[in-house]
Amino acid sequence: MDDRLFTYIGYELAHLNDQLPTERISLKRVIKEGMPKVKTKTDEHYFESNDIECLKNFVPKEFWNKIFLPLVFFRRKESYKFEGNIYECFLVKKILNNEKYTFDAVIETEEEMTLYTPQIIELKKKFKSLFVIGFSI
Repeated sequence: MDDRLFTYIGYELAHLNDQLPTERISLKRVIKEGMPKVKTKTDEHYFESNDIECLKNFVPKEFWNKIFLPLVFFRRKESYKFEGNIYECFLVKKILNNEKYTFDAVIETEEEMTLYTPQIIELKKKFKSLFVIGFSI
């Protein structure tokens, strides 16, 4: 194959995840400081104020400093992988399954999840600015 083609493909792959955040901030900090954005590799990711307000009412106050935004999902073929702390993983489960916040339920949550397209669509419908999709091999 032509070297130019490999160069082009390499360039495209290198910029595939430019929308990923370079930092994540706690829900508590977003609420306290009213900071509606985080830096990404090339720009900024903005949180919608109504998403933050809904999340503020959705998550118990004692978990605000344990959930970091945005939540990042990596697409792999037909599925999406999410790795977060137990509080972030439980939040995803709660949004999808309306699970009740209890200490035991949160502690028993795995720190890695595999989701599929219908679940990602459901998450984005409810809180569209809180999630970012990256690509992985």
